[in-house]
Amino acid sequence: MFKASNNEVKYEALIAGIELCYMSDVTSVKSYSNSQLVVSQLNGEYETKDGTMVAYVSECVKLLAYQNNFR
Repeated sequence: MFKASNNEVKYEALIAGIELCYMSDVTSVKSYSNSQLVVSQLNGEYETKDGTMVAYVSECVKLLAYQNNFR
């Protein structure tokens, strides 16, 4: 057990999903979330100030950019 906010758990799930896609050679994926905060942060609509959220956004952006460079 570990303490995490609802949005941290959603970011963890997104990162795990992206990594699974890489391992499975998936070439196209759509991701949906019921978290307006997570979606808006990743779309650049909301500013990310909290250090933990900045790290999650950065990791997701890095993983998605990596995918786009190799597909």
